[in-house]
Formats: sequence, structure tokens, C-alpha cells
Amino acid sequence: MIIKRLLIFLTSLLAWMAMPAQNTDGSWNFFPASSPNVTDVWPTQDGAYFLLDTHLYWYSPADGESMAFSPVNQLSESEDIVMIRYFEEPGFLFVGYENGNIDLVYPSGKVINMADLRDAVINVSHRMTDVAYSDGRLFVGTDFGMVVFDTNRYEVIETGRFGAPVKGLAVNDGHILVTVGYGTYAAPVSGKHPSLDGFISLWGTNDSQLCSFGSCVAYTNNSEPSIMIRHLDFKSESPNVRTVKVPLEKVPTQLYRAVGDRLAAVVGNKLMLIDSEGRTETTALPSDLILGAAYPLDGLSNVWIAGFDKGVALYDLSGTPKVKADFFLPEGVTVPRINYMAWTADGEGLYVGCYSATFFNHAAGGNTDGFDMIQYTNLIEGSDVTDVSPRTIDTSLLSPALIQEDGTPHYYRQDGVAAGPNTFVADPITPGRYYLANNLYGVLVIDGDQITHVFHRGNMPTPTERWGERVLDVNLDSDGNLWVGIGYTDGPSTGDYVHAIAVLPADKLRGDLSKVKRSDWLDARIPNTYSITRDTKSVMCRKSDMVVYVTGDVGSGWTFIDRNKTPLDFSDDTARHHTEYYDQNGASVSIYRPTAVAEDRTGRIWMGYDTGVMYTTPQDAVQPVLSVKRPIVPRNDGTEYGDYLLDGEFIYSIAADHSDRKWFATANNGVYLVNADGTAILKHFTKDNSPLPSNLVYYIAVDPHSNRVFFATEGGLVVYDSDSAPSADDFSDVYAYPNPVKPDYTGHVTIAGLMDNSSVKIADTAGNVIFSSRSEGGMVSWDACDSAGRRVRSGVYFVLAQSDASGSKEAVVTKIMVIN
Repeated sequence: MIIKRLLIFLTSLLAWMAMPAQNTDGSWNFFPASSPNVTDVWPTQDGAYFLLDTHLYWYSPADGESMAFSPVNQLSESEDIVMIRYFEEPGFLFVGYENGNIDLVYPSGKVINMADLRDAVINVSHRMTDVAYSDGRLFVGTDFGMVVFDTNRYEVIETGRFGAPVKGLAVNDGHILVTVGYGTYAAPVSGKHPSLDGFISLWGTNDSQLCSFGSCVAYTNNSEPSIMIRHLDFKSESPNVRTVKVPLEKVPTQLYRAVGDRLAAVVGNKLMLIDSEGRTETTALPSDLILGAAYPLDGLSNVWIAGFDKGVALYDLSGTPKVKADFFLPEGVTVPRINYMAWTADGEGLYVGCYSATFFNHAAGGNTDGFDMIQYTNLIEGSDVTDVSPRTIDTSLLSPALIQEDGTPHYYRQDGVAAGPNTFVADPITPGRYYLANNLYGVLVIDGDQITHVFHRGNMPTPTERWGERVLDVNLDSDGNLWVGIGYTDGPSTGDYVHAIAVLPADKLRGDLSKVKRSDWLDARIPNTYSITRDTKSVMCRKSDMVVYVTGDVGSGWTFIDRNKTPLDFSDDTARHHTEYYDQNGASVSIYRPTAVAEDRTGRIWMGYDTGVMYTTPQDAVQPVLSVKRPIVPRNDGTEYGDYLLDGEFIYSIAADHSDRKWFATANNGVYLVNADGTAILKHFTKDNSPLPSNLVYYIAVDPHSNRVFFATEGGLVVYDSDSAPSADDFSDVYAYPNPVKPDYTGHVTIAGLMDNSSVKIADTAGNVIFSSRSEGGMVSWDACDSAGRRVRSGVYFVLAQSDASGSKEAVVTKIMVIN
């Protein structure tokens, strides 16, 4: 049965995308997370649950309906889903998360959360390894043993500590079987299982796959490619009745499945159904699939097929392969962990992606240089999400030093381009082109989703004697010059390479890229004390001639470059690398790890670090000693005391909105909105008081043309419709929505297209003013109530506006119809 109410979310998302540029403030939307990589499928009689990487979906080919599960609409958790299992008899899908949390998803739409394992106070890992079900009991294997849940009361009824991780679980003939260490053991389902003492030893093995089918249990023989089938009888003195060995050509490529009284195994490109005596029925999978997998429902006539970049499909493989339901790949954001975003030059499109060379927790799945991490990039334009991730790379474009003996690049991946993606920037002239800093290969020039050129040691001044190009940042200044951050180049520039920052003039970037030489690049001549390492990000200031770099290494600080209005003449620049900071009281500011930088709408430069935030001016930034301002937020408790803004918060990202208010993304506490000078916290969103799926927020991007604010969270991409929008030059295009305001609408009415900081009044036909406010940027909201808080009567209401800055006279700029 399809969970209808989850589909409401997808419908509302499409409706939101079709709305005007500005949207009603205070509303939230969530981009469904997708992926080209199907990692698991569990068929049912009505459709199939499947994982795209760690994102859960449902698809029903009978009616074409699908749904994306998320923490915003139904699931309880933003952590990665690491395991799903469908149990037909109780009729629920088991959803297990990385942190040990569990959801049970029922066809009716009900979701039951069981968080006992996640919340348990134990000094060992909560990681789940396997799961089995029998007669109202859910057996969950863990790194420390086994936890048993009652699925009628949805609570833990016992915990077994086995002294080692459970590798596999299965239920057979009223017994629970566990593989622990180098052996497999059994005990009655109905008994207690506090330790292995109550289990009997069945056989020795170090395999982690256990699958029960019929009266048998199967596992892999690790000494050779074969499957061992054990016939069991727990009524006899020795449960091991006999063993059937099934030789294989190679080791199975996916976990076994029970299909009725047979075992399903995928070996190479073949699907095998094996009965208890080892007799097999074999069929080939479609030959055009990359990383293909197969999941039969009840036999070869109903087989779900998964393929990279294709999604899932339903096939009849009982004879000549026949497609019963074509491949389905849900639309959505395919970037697994968005931690970087960049607008197109016209502001109409938002590139979202990931970088991997990071010191920060979770941002790339670990504290590594991310050489094996695939680059995923999406372009969001209105209602369209386009995957523009490059899938292949022509080795002729790469440095020969990075080609292996077999002709493939180092860290070659069949399912995409890897080698450590980092920051990226959209080209301001060529539509669909963006530049990507790649930790191993260099600067990738990508048109659409095709890599058309690569800047590397042969045509860019990176060191030639080392392995890898180690490009960590790329950006474009307002003159169209390409700035490239070259990592790990301590010390001064030499004839061999440019230290830290190389700049390619715009005329060379606009010419034939194949003719660009190492000598065409310029040296930004930054201080030799600054070295670019992981988490490097740059800001090209628009209110000044300043270029700012921040690197996430301990004590690395910020580098400021004043170009002195001579974009390509670095001889007259002033460049400062600061690692010491003194606030407005002359006190030294202690910073362990710098994390973020942003320019606001007045030209001030805001800097985030692991325990707070501060700002400086372009004039102060190039002084020998850096003076900063740490905003103080009054406590408003009757005292004159205040606290430093976000003191103790780990800041990931900063963005200024159209009213110059500041948005801060934090590692542990969601999102903050503060006023322009940082002296008041206006909003604080967490997963507990908002639809944010996680308190870990990597990046913030403010829509240059609307009131939307994009939050890249650990749980996906979330959009908030704020109460600040771009201002207009006059009142010629003011509009209100929804309009008319219908009886069933209880939200706010948005008036947009105003001039900045406009004085706004709403009056009835008799001229009575019932509402007054000032716009945030070019936008103001009205709750359709009068000054006493009562819903206004049906009728026409006039919006009057005046901009004090322009000296404009108050005038009616639009009308609103209210219907009760």
C-alpha cells in the first residue's frame, strides 16, 4: 500500500518551486536527496523500498507513485541510513541508522522510532551489523553483542554482551543463529541470551553472511568461492544434519536473500537461485549495467534490477529478459553531503557540491584528503535539479605523472571522477561552465557534465617533483581572472612553482585553453608564512579591492590581499597573513582553528572560527596588527552585562542577507540569524524547533534574487523563506501573495518588490491604518489581522509605501483582497 500522506510533501515541494521569486516568509522546504548509486533494494508485493546511497525511497510501478523519506517529513533521524530490511510477516521495514537509532516504517504511513540503542550509555560502539525477526522479536546484531526488541511494545527486552561483534544473524527452526568471532552459535528464540554461554556451537567460520531459507542456513566458504548450505534439525542431538557445498566461479557480489525456499545470490553478472540441495537456476543480468545488482521478489519472473545512474527496474528473467517496469531514478539532489555552494554569475542558478580535503568532522566522511571521494555537483535552477557531476575523465587531459600502468588515472572510479574534489566556481560568461579544484588532478574545466580541460603541472605552476597537483581552492575575481589555491607549498615561490596562489589572467582564460602555459600564470605574492591546506576557501570582495583566504588548519589564520585597484599588478599589492587578533578592548583573541569568511553589504569582513565570530574592515585587515570587533549581545536581564556573539560555537559558514543581517551555520547548534552588527540574535533554528534535519549545518547561501536561504545540512538541503528580500529601485513592481487571501489560508501575506527599508502601511477602504511596519530589504509580511490581532473582514485592503531614503511620497503601491 502506498503511503499517501508522504506524497503530500513532494506535491507541496513542486508547488513551492512554481511560486513567485519571493515566497511567504517562515516556510520551509526540503530538497529530496537522491543518488546515482543504488545500495540496497527490498521488494514487496506492491513495490520496493530502496536506498540511494543512504537515502530511503519507495517506488510502486503499478501506479508510478514514489516517495522520498526524510527527517523533514517522516523519519526520526538525520544520520546516515546504514541498513534496511523488509520483514513480510510483521509488515514493516526496518531502518537502521549509523548512530544506532531505529525506525520501523509501516505501509499505512506509521513510523515507530526505537532509540534505545542510540541512547544507551555504553563505552562501546553502537554500530549495527545485522538484523533478524521472529514472532514479535527483533534481533539486532551490534559491535558488542545483540539487542532484542519487542515489536509489539517497541522496547528493548534484553541485551546480550558477547565480547565481540556479531557478524551475522539468522532465524531458523525457532532458533536464533549468530556468527561471532570464528564460530556460529544457536539458541532458542524464546530464551534469554545474556551471553554466548547459553548458545550451542554449530560450526567454525569467519564469514559474516548468514541467510536462512527453508529449513537451511547458507554462508560463504572463505577458503574458496563456494556457498555452504547447512541442513539443521534442532530436535536431534546434533543439529548439523548434513552440508551441501555449491561451487562458484567467484565470490558473490551482494548479500544473499531468501526467496521462498531458495537462496538468491549474484555472482559476477549472473543471478542464481539455489535450492537446499544445491541445484541452481541461473540467468544473466542486463549486460549494459554498471555495478549491477538483482533482488528477486518470488522467483525469476519478478526481479528488481539496480544499475548505477539508472535507478531500479522490474524485470522478468524467467526466459528472454522482459522489462515489466522501466528504470526509475528519483529526481533530487544527488550530492551525498553538501558542504559547498556557489551561485552562477546571474544568480539564477546555484551549484551545490562537496569538498573532501577537510579537517572538519563528517564533511567528507572522515579526516582524510578524500582522494577516493567522488565529485558530485548539482545545478539548481528554479524547479530543476540537474546532476552536472562529471562521470569520466579523458586521460589525455591529465598530467602523465597521474596515469597508472594500466592506463587509468590514479584513484580511478568506475562510477565517477574521484581524487579529492574541493571548491568550485561558475564561469561568468560561458553558460554551464564551472571550474573545480581537484586535490589530485588539478583544476577541472567542466562544461555541463563533461571535463573539457584540466590545468595541471604541465600548464600551471604547481610543483613538478611531487605526486598530485594538490589544488584546494579556485575562484574568479570581478575582472574574470582565475585564482587557484595550490596546497602545501611552504616557503617562497621558485622558478618551478608559484607559492600558494596562482592567477590566470582573464584574456588567457577566454582564449584557447589548450595553449595556456605555465608561464602565463601570475604569482599573487602572498606572505611566505601562509600555506594553503585543507578547508581552504576564498572570498573576492565586491565592496573593496580585497581578496581573503581562510584555511582550516590549526593556527593558520586569514590572509588579506589588497589589490590596490590594479588587478594583475601584484607588485603594488598589500598582503597580510594574520594569526594574531586584538578586539575592541585590546584583548588578544585566542583562535585554534579558523573556519569561515564572508563579506557583508557594507564591506566588513566577517570571520568564523571554532569558538566564535568576529569582523574587521578592509582598512584594518592590511595593517601590521589586525584589529577586530567581537560583537556583544546584551543579556537584557536588567544588568549591563552582555556576551560575545556565538561565543563557544563552531562556525562553519557565514552569509549576509538582503538586509545585511548575518546567518551563521554551526557544527553543533543549527543556524543563527543576527542583526546587521551582530548585537542581537533574531532567530535560532535547530532540529528541535524547526524542520532542520540536523544541528550540523555545513554551508549557507542567500538567494540573490529572492528571500530564500539555503542550508546545506548533514541531513540534506533545506530552504527557508526568510522575511528579507532584494529591494527595488522604485515602487513600480510591488506585489502581494497569496492574493486573494482565501478563507482557509492562515499564514502570512507577503508584500514584495519594495524599496529598501520602506515604510509600509495597510489600510481599509475607509482609510483606517490597521498595520504598519518597515521592510526588510524589499519585503514585508502581514498576518491579515488588525492591530488588535483579529482577522480582518472580507474586502479590499490598500498597501501604502514610502521610502525615506529617496524622499518618495507615500502612495498606494498594491491592493490585497481578503475573503473570509
